[in-house]
Amino acid sequence: MYEVHFANKSGGPSCDLNLISINARMTLEQFDDLTDDPKYRLDQHERGWNAAGIAAWRGNHRLVTHIVQKAPDTLDLKDGAHMTPLFLACASDQISPALRFDTIATLLQLGADINCAAGGCKDSRPGYTIPTGATPLWAAAQTARSVECVALLLNKGAHLGNEPLPPEGQATLHQGHDLLNQKRDLLKASVMDATKMINDVCGIVTAYAEIPIEDMPRPQPAV
Repeated sequence: MYEVHFANKSGGPSCDLNLISINARMTLEQFDDLTDDPKYRLDQHERGWNAAGIAAWRGNHRLVTHIVQKAPDTLDLKDGAHMTPLFLACASDQISPALRFDTIATLLQLGADINCAAGGCKDSRPGYTIPTGATPLWAAAQTARSVECVALLLNKGAHLGNEPLPPEGQATLHQGHDLLNQKRDLLKASVMDATKMINDVCGIVTAYAEIPIEDMPRPQPAV
């Protein structure tokens, strides 16, 4: 079990905090009680995880925002495997599809680098590997296999990078493309309907305009 060691506010002995303590339910106040340094890294773990990455992996999008606002350079801070908080949110299998979507959306709204590639990474799960050059879109399609998250990333201009997707990831990628195009077609029809009187002047509304995040299809929360 990995442990993260935070120096406490009083400057006294550090308190040991297991990684599972930073989860989707941790409040901002609880985090602030632990440390003044939101960039603190795991000093005993080869990946060099940091608080922003852990919060993203656990789907705590409010805490992600809080950390990035306190330390803006944590937005794209890479861990020891070159994975940013956005990549970790896309790759996480620790959270529900709805929480994953909200965390990815939060990071995109904060301005995260959508195509920042990861390095090679293996962990304790047999056969689980993040290849060198994989991007957040690759992770969302192959690791999380979340159609809505794939559509969200594609809408913002995400690329796969240099790493080809295995067949199961390709299927998710195609489903994400289809979902995004369906949403674009619906919005295009709506806009065209409302602006048909000025189309002669303004021309046809493009089917490929970026859709606002709040209008993107979101997974249903778990009951």
